[in-house]
Amino acid sequence: MFLYYQKSTFYHQMHKFYFIVYLRMVFINVVYFLIN
Repeated sequence: MFLYYQKSTFYHQMHKFYFIVYLRMVFINVVYFLIN
């Protein structure tokens, strides 16, 4: 049970991390588009 909890929190953190990276990519693309 405890191990499963650790695993789920780890996946949750990874998901948050990827979400932030995705948002940054979108933001950079929008800025790049506006500059050109």
